[in-house]
Amino acid sequence: ETLPEVDAKRIGCIGLSLGGNTTFFTTAFDARIRAAVCACGCSTFRSDRNLRYNWVRDQGKYHYMPRLANWLDHSQPPPFDFHEIAAMIAPRPLLMFSGYHDEWCPGSAIMGEFTVRVHDLYDRLGKSEAFSHIHNGEHHSFGPVWREMAYAWLARWLKKQ
Repeated sequence: ETLPEVDAKRIGCIGLSLGGNTTFFTTAFDARIRAAVCACGCSTFRSDRNLRYNWVRDQGKYHYMPRLANWLDHSQPPPFDFHEIAAMIAPRPLLMFSGYHDEWCPGSAIMGEFTVRVHDLYDRLGKSEAFSHIHNGEHHSFGPVWREMAYAWLARWLKKQ
């Protein structure tokens, strides 16, 4: 934001897979990000039937989310879940993509409850149009159609009128 060509009031973030996960967490903890797109980067801890988040291990160490080790080592979900992290983003614009056939972040079975909870929160804040979650029939990908939608979403919220 210190570069002269950057408008600090119009910073967006977009990512796929680990980039989507990083986008999600960064947006939750950095209010400078005004709009975000997370593609195939989130599931939920409680419904993670594939134990997706166990990949954060690095030879017994949790280099990405070290404080999750106690729960993941004992097959227990953490005392929070992704809808509560999304609450830290609200009411800023958030677009999520999930693939029904995504082996890393399964969408259909896992993301439904997340979507309802987050949409309800945005609705209560009077910003229901600022949250959208799209389930698509693809795998762990961010194809041209979804990228175009993501760029349009960011333009909607970040471009000057």
